[in-house]
Amino acid sequence: MIRRMKRKKVEVPYINLISLMDMFTILVIFLLFQASSNDEVLSIAKGVILPISTASQPPKRSLTVTVTSNEILVDGIKVAETPAVLQEKEVVIPALKSRISAEGGKKVTILGDRTISFALLKKVMVTCTESGIEQISLAVLSRNDDAK
Repeated sequence: MIRRMKRKKVEVPYINLISLMDMFTILVIFLLFQASSNDEVLSIAKGVILPISTASQPPKRSLTVTVTSNEILVDGIKVAETPAVLQEKEVVIPALKSRISAEGGKKVTILGDRTISFALLKKVMVTCTESGIEQISLAVLSRNDDAK
């Protein structure tokens, strides 16, 4: 019996690291390509519910103007209060115009809550045009055709 125990050699398990390294390399390359894709993601302010549309064009990098029922924000910085803007008779919003002019750029994406009035949206769009903006985009949530 002692002879049998001596004949058995204890083998250390061998792990093939080359295939494991290949798998991780492919995974890293895949993740790098996914991270560098051209899809832009707009950060939507809390409490903003975008309207639903069938538009499928992805957003492009631009200045964002967020319009809620309480305030108007430019890239997350509060510019004006909505109730005060609605009470004014002027079509152009001076604080918004000065902020957009200071930021520069030729494109604006408006993230308007679906509950805001058209009069407010019109004032924001006119102000953007008066500030030298050439292209105005409205952000919406896309509706899938499968959900119909």
